[in-house]
Amino acid sequence: MPSKVKEIAKADKTAVLTGVGMAIGGSVVAAWAHGWPDSWEKTAVLAIATTALSIGTLAIFFELQLRRSVFTEMAALAGLSRKLERQALDDAGTLHGYDWSTFFQHSTDMHILLRDAHRWTEAQLSTVFETMRRRPVKAVFYLPDMEADYFDTLAESLDFDTDDLRKRGEDAISNIEKYWEAFDTKKNIRSGSSLEVRLLERIPLYDLFITDSMLLISFGGPGGSRAADPHYYYLHVGEETDHPFPVFSGFLSDMPSKRRFERVAA
Repeated sequence: MPSKVKEIAKADKTAVLTGVGMAIGGSVVAAWAHGWPDSWEKTAVLAIATTALSIGTLAIFFELQLRRSVFTEMAALAGLSRKLERQALDDAGTLHGYDWSTFFQHSTDMHILLRDAHRWTEAQLSTVFETMRRRPVKAVFYLPDMEADYFDTLAESLDFDTDDLRKRGEDAISNIEKYWEAFDTKKNIRSGSSLEVRLLERIPLYDLFITDSMLLISFGGPGGSRAADPHYYYLHVGEETDHPFPVFSGFLSDMPSKRRFERVAA
């Protein structure tokens, strides 16, 4: 516990003595008034005496017990708050129904790692391109290499047949290209925007989304992800230099990968 909190948590001797005095005084007055004939004066004095006794007892109990307990809890919460602040942790929960438009709302730089690219791109790819329509954006997708030695293991962990997951991956890449062509043909991509798809040479263990100021990590169950399993996420919000942004950005840049295709808007 911090020294300042320790000082505050100590019982106040004056408050304890005051509480003792009120409790004793209330008891004495109550006992003295108890023998009076019934009257409004007796009722009033007894009410005041019992109130003083109650307040005194509560004051003693608070100073000797509750004060330390309350401030200990406050110190623990303050420490937890500082830890969460250092980690820039903003939110956590199940991924179903997450508002991706908010995540990409102010992005100019996107790095998206997906184990099952089809699952996410089928529902959210339009969000990426709508952002490109509003401002120049650099978007990089990191996807599993469907010819890599690890691909069978990845398919099993995601509860897919290898050929099915390979087809889903190819379909996702094809959809990304088609989206670019459709938006670019209609001049709906801001000049300076770029799109790159890279294939990972090592097996990805979770999904990862990084923008200028937001980082989201998504994963399934401890034994892998099944189609019916809810995906859980942690969301960090902060600057690119805030922890843990450099850590996960470093993980991503250090993963060996090769370019599948790249597009740049004129």
